[in-house]
Amino acid sequence: MGTKTVKRVAPKSVTRKQLKTVRSVSKVKTKTAPKLEPTLLSQAMSLSETTDNLTCVIYGPSGTGKTHIGSTFPKPILFLDVNEDGEKTLGKQPGIKILKINTWADVEKVFWELHAGSAYKTIVVDQFSNLLDLAKTEVRRKSKKVKKVKRDDDKDDIIKDGFSQRQWGLLGDQMKDHIANLKSIRDQYHIVALAHERIFTAGGDEEEETIIAPVIGPNLTPVVEKALLAAFDIVINTHIRDKWK
Repeated sequence: MGTKTVKRVAPKSVTRKQLKTVRSVSKVKTKTAPKLEPTLLSQAMSLSETTDNLTCVIYGPSGTGKTHIGSTFPKPILFLDVNEDGEKTLGKQPGIKILKINTWADVEKVFWELHAGSAYKTIVVDQFSNLLDLAKTEVRRKSKKVKKVKRDDDKDDIIKDGFSQRQWGLLGDQMKDHIANLKSIRDQYHIVALAHERIFTAGGDEEEETIIAPVIGPNLTPVVEKALLAAFDIVINTHIRDKWK
């Protein structure tokens, strides 16, 4: 019986061109989809997630109960006593602490400490009118450090109440920034601002006559008053009613 010869076919050789193509394909990197920033709609909050904290302005003459009303907010309460001696009115009520504020540096420092978080539920500024005086002192201090440069409009920089127009502008900006800071921590605390009362009279200075304001308001500059009342939710005016005859 004769043997059968099997013919083996050599495998087809791969050309250099084909190898080059395979190698180039293997080097192609798969592109990953770019990370998308959270959409604006994803930032919408449920009403159950919003804060119930209040921002409240209480103004009126001395002895009409402003400090007492402030002490009725949720405790523990931190009273920021700005040259007001509020401890005489508060007595020794539990759940209330008083921090003396003597300089604008104290104002800024305590804000950042509160911003970082604390156990207090309510922050009371007593009084906002005195806070304005600290801001004036700070503007004067900064103005002394600024080298005086001759300006073409110096003749228009009218001095009023010991302040130039430029300084009044700096004061307004500084107070508006602080009001915005207070509003920014309302998610953490109830914010209460106490202020003395001021009666606006006809024939006052030009700045008072050019704004729309009630006859009676907080004892603040018109710019600061407008910013404070616009930023806070509740405004209370205290007074002592005459007894019925």
